Amino acid sequence: MEWLDFSEFENTDSKFTAELPDKGGYVTFSNSGKGSEKKYFTLSLDSFLFCLKDILNNHSNFLGHEKYDEKEWRDIGSKYFTDKTAKAQCTVQTKPMFATLSKIIMWANKPTYNSNNPEDRIILDGTALNQAVNKLEVLSNIFSPTQKLEKVKKNIKTTPQVQFDITSFIESLNITGLAYSNRLITRFISSLLSKPFVILTGLSGSGKTKLAQAFVQWVCQNESQYRIIPVGADWTNREPLLGYPNGLDETKYVSPDSGALDLILEASEKPDLPHFMILDEMNLSHVERYFADFLSIMESEDTIKLYSGEERTDSTNKTIKNEIPLPDNLFIIGTVNIDETTYMFSPKVLDRANVIEFRISPKEMKDFLGSSQKPIMKNLFVNGKKEQGGLGQNMAVDFLNKAKNSEINHGLDIGILNDFFVELQNVGAEFGYRSASEIALLLTKLDDDISVDEKIDIAIMQKLLPKLHGSRKKLSGPLESLAGFCIKKKSPYDDANRREAYKKYINDNRSEAEKANLIKYPLSFEKIERMYKNAIDNGFTSYAEA
Repeated sequence: MEWLDFSEFENTDSKFTAELPDKGGYVTFSNSGKGSEKKYFTLSLDSFLFCLKDILNNHSNFLGHEKYDEKEWRDIGSKYFTDKTAKAQCTVQTKPMFATLSKIIMWANKPTYNSNNPEDRIILDGTALNQAVNKLEVLSNIFSPTQKLEKVKKNIKTTPQVQFDITSFIESLNITGLAYSNRLITRFISSLLSKPFVILTGLSGSGKTKLAQAFVQWVCQNESQYRIIPVGADWTNREPLLGYPNGLDETKYVSPDSGALDLILEASEKPDLPHFMILDEMNLSHVERYFADFLSIMESEDTIKLYSGEERTDSTNKTIKNEIPLPDNLFIIGTVNIDETTYMFSPKVLDRANVIEFRISPKEMKDFLGSSQKPIMKNLFVNGKKEQGGLGQNMAVDFLNKAKNSEINHGLDIGILNDFFVELQNVGAEFGYRSASEIALLLTKLDDDISVDEKIDIAIMQKLLPKLHGSRKKLSGPLESLAGFCIKKKSPYDDANRREAYKKYINDNRSEAEKANLIKYPLSFEKIERMYKNAIDNGFTSYAEA
């Protein structure tokens, strides 16, 4: 643990000083003494911690105030600081508060901002603020009256944060023995960054749950940040996820054994870290029944109503409020198998998720059969020990910051999506404004090393095709047209009618390799062809396949 030494950012010219004593958990800081003798003030580490969190929670209102201005900082501090002592200090001792906060942020991010003058300018970068909150929280815990100083100094672990990097996760997966294509991993991570609800579908045993489990264990500090919850076939309401009020005791609430509610509350208490709920075999029961509350508030800032009346406590005496928000640092990953025991998703579910299909190629199966190595999941942890957290835990804060950034800036020509819209509209499977916005955000989040056509291909596959299902009579024609849109326009099959272009393609005697070079969106094209074949052979087709 690193002690907070303010002297690193002060010199003989400094007008404002600060010090953290070895005991007490408070900071002593001074004003400039201009015009009179210097005065000293004390404020707890918790108070400064609340200030940093208030700045983060109201980030847009603080941005633009990096340069010290007494009136501006007195006004925003008085308005947004929730700690009463800190608010009072900021009102009457504005610059000492400003300078001390600035030094704390510099300490947490050194040496990045060592050249900054803390008495003149404060760092308000989101990543830097998150880092300051994390480090100051660790330091503040040392002075908790329920723990002894030496014990906490010995046991508390700080995790300096760095920029999130997908390559690091790919490298970690390689040493576990888990085999996924780099493109699939990139799609999975980019989907999480663009939407905190991802559905993994495909062949049973193709590694859907393992990939989700591997990522959350790799990026989390401890097990309190995630739950892997097997969905039961008997889930007919929300109780397995949200619990229910005790009907015999109006002071008690029955929390679910799944741990889902505890995870939601934990995520709310630790907004600076990502938390993950993995719903395994999500469609083993009707999703719309047990997951309805989540679907309803996923696109709003509303809350989930748990009960009415006075506040209740659970069996551990933890207070369960009568309504809770869905934290924006909670990511939900559902895995889906398709067989006679499962249920199809409604458009309401598919509209709110990125859907990623898992397929196994002949080469991947050959490589797997030729390897006798079983996955070594402990290689995802620091020193191979789960209690020490994942190898990527130092990227968690930046991962969350990237996920919260909803700025759309892909700069791509995506007119082809409108062609798909028109064709999908003909069968009642068109997409709305929400899906269009999410497609644009997904295109923004995908790595720059992915080509424009590949990005659009991924968007079509994950956001447009999943809602398609129906009879041969309904879908065979539209599927032919959609397949035609995936063929390069300047090809031997160039035709105003894309349906005819596809028919010419399948009747051509060219080699498969030559024909493959004429496909602009191969991922989507392959899927559409499989759906088309199912429609012709079986009279019915669906995006979801066994």
